[in-house]
Amino acid sequence: KMNKEELSFLVTYPLYAAFFIAPLLSYLGKRYGRKTTFLVCSVPNILSGVILVFAPSKVWLYIVRVVGSFRMSGIAIAEMYVSEITHESIRGMFMSFCTVQINIGILVAYALGKSLNYVAFNTLYVIVPFMCFLLVLYIPESPHFLMERQRKDDAMKSMLWLKNGDQTVAELELQAIERAGNNQNEKASVKQIWNDKASRSAMLIGVLSFSFQTLSGIHPVLNYAGIIFEESSSFLSPDDSSIVTAVILLVASIVNVMLIEGFGRKPLLYVSLIGSTICLSVLSVFLFALSNGVDVGNLGFVPVASISSFVFMYGIGLAAVPNALTNEVSPTNIRPAMGGAASITSTLILIAVLQSFPFLDEKIGLYFVFVIPVFTNIAGVFFTWFVVPETKGKTLLRFRKS
Repeated sequence: KMNKEELSFLVTYPLYAAFFIAPLLSYLGKRYGRKTTFLVCSVPNILSGVILVFAPSKVWLYIVRVVGSFRMSGIAIAEMYVSEITHESIRGMFMSFCTVQINIGILVAYALGKSLNYVAFNTLYVIVPFMCFLLVLYIPESPHFLMERQRKDDAMKSMLWLKNGDQTVAELELQAIERAGNNQNEKASVKQIWNDKASRSAMLIGVLSFSFQTLSGIHPVLNYAGIIFEESSSFLSPDDSSIVTAVILLVASIVNVMLIEGFGRKPLLYVSLIGSTICLSVLSVFLFALSNGVDVGNLGFVPVASISSFVFMYGIGLAAVPNALTNEVSPTNIRPAMGGAASITSTLILIAVLQSFPFLDEKIGLYFVFVIPVFTNIAGVFFTWFVVPETKGKTLLRFRKS
């Protein structure tokens, strides 16, 4: 059993590895393609599961967390691939479905972790990545990547596979990709990216979107849900509270899939940011009163209600929109680099957020952990209003022209 300091270190330790893994995967995605990078990510994921099954000790947990960092960094490549193979009319919905799949994994892990023994549970972390590896062998490479590499025949084969053999649609899609490619440099340096207005704006939007997502307050809730409910005198057990949180997050992400193409990206961000601000404000006030000896015996439902509401508000906007937005606004030639920059920035912030949790909880109070996200979410509203564009239904070429 780990104390809060050990748990904090276990949660944040692999994030340091992401500083090296994110640029590596960005390079692989740019140089060798999205599909190849998927396969590379699958190997350490399978290896981490094997280690967990046969070497269950505290030291090996740290090693596994580092090896498994490829999984976290590889998510950005997967989302990049989805954004490149889907039509703009359904792109947002499919990007959001990536988040749904992640949340299904979180819920399954919480639920089965409570009911299965150690070996049986970790065997799943061998089976699932191996199945993903086999499925990735079946899918084609991204047509965007192939066109960027001037492999037009391969791009046509890939597009025909994706469009179910429709020659006309495949040709139109490739023509659109080629037109967009003519407006970009094949290899963009940092200076070229910064001097190009569209690329500079895309980089700014991508990095800040992920920053506000990371600072929203969701990571303390997901990583320390059991501790939070225990210290706030909740009637739910730590295990049950984690499962409830995961269920709500999954439901919210499904709602996001249903709404993102109808309402657009910005309205969902507004609802998510404002709703999260209100929920965390209520939770902060409750925890402040509790820490100062105020009798809150009749208000035991407040932490459950406020955290549940916050998780739902986060799930319908902040959970998926920044991921979709970043891939939609970025030119193909800088997409891997921008994904790497956004990943490194959010990782830095995430390390600070997770490692500061035990310190803030002990030295100031649990309430202060959620006061900070209140103000960052308010700042996120203004960022969305003044900086974030609406990308619903827009092609990459159309966005760059605007």
